Amino acid sequence: MQAQAWEGGAASIELLGTPNGATWANERTRWAVRPGTLAGGASLLPTSADEGFVAFLPGGCWARVVRPAEGGVSVEVGSLDVEAGEVKRMLHVYDDSGQLSKVSLTKVEACEEE
Repeated sequence: MQAQAWEGGAASIELLGTPNGATWANERTRWAVRPGTLAGGASLLPTSADEGFVAFLPGGCWARVVRPAEGGVSVEVGSLDVEAGEVKRMLHVYDDSGQLSKVSLTKVEACEEE
């Protein structure tokens, strides 16, 4: 399955959470917001050339599991809604011991063409 960013490009915003200490504790999570952009034609979905196993599901959804060389596992789920002009992606990363080490929610929206 392939999908590229809209001709006019896309704007993204990511909410990133990391632990504030050795272990994850919801009340002590450090949160950061990262805005970004994608050029027109940039890939919006993981591809078979990317790391890990990707399963595409009906309705523009996907799930991907990656086991990085440094250990742990990351689990990503996402959806593409062409009519709404948006992609949403949620990522959870776990370390070797199974502790949650990062969470990320990203929303990508098509830029208005001028």
